[in-house]
Amino acid sequence: MRKNFLHSLLFLLPLTALVVLLGPVFAPKNNTSAAGMLEADPIAILSQPENSIDLLFLGDSEAYSGFVPMELWQDYGIASFVCACVDQKPYETEAFLKAALERQSPKVVVLETNVLYRVYSRVDRIVPAAQRLFPVLRYHSRWKSLTLRDLQSPEYTGEYPDRGYHLLLSADPRKDLEGYMAPTDAREALSGANLRSLRNISNLCREKNIRLILYSVPSPENWSMARHNTMEDLARELGVLYLDGNLESRDIDWDRDTYDNGDHLNYYGAAKITRWLGDFLSDTLPDHRGEAAYAAWDRDLAALPERIQAKKEEMKE
Repeated sequence: MRKNFLHSLLFLLPLTALVVLLGPVFAPKNNTSAAGMLEADPIAILSQPENSIDLLFLGDSEAYSGFVPMELWQDYGIASFVCACVDQKPYETEAFLKAALERQSPKVVVLETNVLYRVYSRVDRIVPAAQRLFPVLRYHSRWKSLTLRDLQSPEYTGEYPDRGYHLLLSADPRKDLEGYMAPTDAREALSGANLRSLRNISNLCREKNIRLILYSVPSPENWSMARHNTMEDLARELGVLYLDGNLESRDIDWDRDTYDNGDHLNYYGAAKITRWLGDFLSDTLPDHRGEAAYAAWDRDLAALPERIQAKKEEMKE
């Protein structure tokens, strides 16, 4: 048996070494879907000039449909970016924050709280962790398209004119608001794993001298006073600010401002809460309008009406 074990070990060690060595080769060398990146949305921030982002938004689809960086730029000159993807898990939020902080030094991080209630299994977590540790496992299908370029370091060049925001223009009214944010002393607890992720994010922000804000995007489909109460308790425990758009953004019109029956906001609703946040944060974040290094922001803002029109034409098809 010992001899068989040694034979197995002698076989596995070189194989493991090969997998580790090939990982950087198989990993995409650009942060675009075309380059093979499987999580192009949240990692898109790697395309931004180093230390150019002052405000970072984190979360799942509630975040990428709820915060509009171009609105913040237009009204306040705040340089922000949304690092979010559909069905994002808190442990993924941790990873994306760490990746963003390799190139950026934001002054404020806003964590949209719906992500903290994501449900997942141990397998859901183990597989992505192994794939991050050994990229060849995740990107093995790229072997057909490998070139000499894959022997070089990554170069992130993807263009994201809306800075991580997903432009949604359709309106699907929410008619049933019965019980939405009805007063209660109840709490809806986080899972132990999600709570650890929240604390890890809080600790990382504290270490980097970043102000962490918890924010709940208005959503009758997802939010409640029980969740609100839990976030208030956790914010107090962590020593961070918690803002609940479900209570403080009462100008949301649920006939016009939701994309899908009260689950996500559309552009018109997102613009409202973004302007509210901008007014709240404008005294603490710099105004970069007029600075040569931020000329791309003015260019992308000027082209926003074209992107909106193109989206409308797409909706007609």
